[in-house]
Amino acid sequence: MEAMDDEINSHKKNCAWILVSTSKDVKPLDTRWVFKIKRNLEQSINRFKALIVIKGYRQQCVVYYDETFASVCRYGSIQIILALAIHKNYHLVQCDVKTAFLHGELDKVVYMKQPLGYEQGENKVCLLQKSLYGLKQAPRCWFSLLTDFLNQNNFIETQSDPCVFIEKKNEPNILIVYVDDILILTPIAEETEMIIKFIKSRFEVSISKLH
Repeated sequence: MEAMDDEINSHKKNCAWILVSTSKDVKPLDTRWVFKIKRNLEQSINRFKALIVIKGYRQQCVVYYDETFASVCRYGSIQIILALAIHKNYHLVQCDVKTAFLHGELDKVVYMKQPLGYEQGENKVCLLQKSLYGLKQAPRCWFSLLTDFLNQNNFIETQSDPCVFIEKKNEPNILIVYVDDILILTPIAEETEMIIKFIKSRFEVSISKLH
């Protein structure tokens, strides 16, 4: 129940949707609750999560979305960079962005039914303001926003893998993005703290140090 309350509060904090009166022309998408255990890279439990997920299979191209593609970090990139980090004795920190998809901006009108257990009045539906889990375009919306944010803070994606970002220095800082997880690799602890600080200036995150 606490995880569900946290999810609803995150929706409110991010202004994810507004409640509007329905009509015969409005066809809201169904939703469901999904419960997950969020784990760290070493598989220890980070936290319990509850997600409101839209049943996106009802979405029609052009009507609900235009593009859906979003990059995913290559497993080979993770292996190579982690091996390099161990060799150079880099500091490793895992950063989990809370309700990441709620930050993505939508460019289409999408309605959804009210979340089960949190209904407010009859004949009301949610007009989405942000992307939600389950929407076909949600990963793309989130990754596009995150890429712009990192670029503005001097992290540039590599040509070989757009999910690996580098801040060019004598000893570069490296970020590996895997959906809503960001792996931070830096040569000194002070650099790690600076990166965490600027990420927290935009997103709510949980931090796990890796050994």
